[in-house]
Amino acid sequence: AGILTISLPTATGQGTVSWDGIAARTTPLSESPPRSVSDLATIIYTSGTTGMPKGVRHTFGAFTYNGKALLKYIGLGPEQRVLSYLPLAHIVERMGVEMFSLYLGTAIYFTEGVERFVADLQRARPTIFLSVPRLLEKFQQNVFARIPERRLALLFRIPVVSGLVKRRILAALGLSSVQFAACGAAPLRPEVLRWYRNLGLNLAEGYGMTETLVTHLPAPGTVRPGWVGAAIPGVEARLGEHSELQIKSPMNLLGYYKNPQATEDAFLADGFFHTGDVCEIAPDGQLKIIGRLKEQFKTSKGKFVAPAPIEGKLAAHSEIEGCCVIGAGLSSPFAVVILSEEAQAHARDSAGRAGVEKSLAAILEETNRQLDHHERLAFIAVGDGAWNIANGFMTPTLKLKRALIEARYMPRAEDWEGRHRPVVWEGVE
Repeated sequence: AGILTISLPTATGQGTVSWDGIAARTTPLSESPPRSVSDLATIIYTSGTTGMPKGVRHTFGAFTYNGKALLKYIGLGPEQRVLSYLPLAHIVERMGVEMFSLYLGTAIYFTEGVERFVADLQRARPTIFLSVPRLLEKFQQNVFARIPERRLALLFRIPVVSGLVKRRILAALGLSSVQFAACGAAPLRPEVLRWYRNLGLNLAEGYGMTETLVTHLPAPGTVRPGWVGAAIPGVEARLGEHSELQIKSPMNLLGYYKNPQATEDAFLADGFFHTGDVCEIAPDGQLKIIGRLKEQFKTSKGKFVAPAPIEGKLAAHSEIEGCCVIGAGLSSPFAVVILSEEAQAHARDSAGRAGVEKSLAAILEETNRQLDHHERLAFIAVGDGAWNIANGFMTPTLKLKRALIEARYMPRAEDWEGRHRPVVWEGVE
């Protein structure tokens, strides 16, 4: 497509220009080019969970403002260590790894791959740990696989052994040296946050977007499970129509690359940015994320359903690895779930499958008791295989690509609903 492709020193590839070749035929700049805080610094592309990715244009001023504000707010000193594992172009990687390293001289360790991730954490012993909910949930599930949850809860209640057990768990995860841990990209279930903080991990949820950078984070001592903190200094936050969060700050994007219409649509006349997130703001300024406006869908009954809170309730159960609530235009929504490895193992024979199905039916009943009538799920559909980055059902930060999931499962909805069963299985008639 006319885009220059460069292979790094240890990589080879046909049709690419080598890094060494570029270095050999060019000369370094004689002096540093002058830059203004208002100059374009970078273009970062959104994840594209609900549509085509957009190029977000940011200035040097936006990046430096966010970096300085976060470090002052968190209170981190020099000599930090961090493990780089998110995509290098992702906004969390750019701010939490790149900018922190520039300001603090942070030592950066790089992961060698998913299969070595915990070993890499143990090698790096990071003092700063940036994560996404799915990763923290997987860590927790792995701990429960070794020590059943009920037994672990009993150990935590014994003063003599509680501290030792907690320290050993953090050490096994490679998180024993962490001074500050933050989770973002999607809501983290409150009970998961409490569990990690009970272990002794200084974990907090924050909020930001590619377009706004990091705007909300709990100040030390103000962490509240289910909330992502108050706006950092310099950020104005308010709720607009449909409780949509609107943001105005020195860190807002310049605009979308080669997309003036999207840029115009993104801003209000007074300079506030449409985040597209449905939120609550507490009297003390703390922010709670309810879900994305674009993710909400209307059933045939004319009622809107926000899928994220329902998915959070389902994901709290160990049998479920992943889930997606869909149902635009249907009389009732339904949930597609991917079973955990343990549940998949149990479901390999007919007796085990019957047991898993009984558990899922109970989960469905329990979840529906907590929902308004129009939100209640008609059934749970068990999907084949997995949702991951490789097959395109997840972004690199483990967000669901809802459009692809809906395209795969919605055509089956009428047939599944007609079976009048609480649980149906993909590929089973």
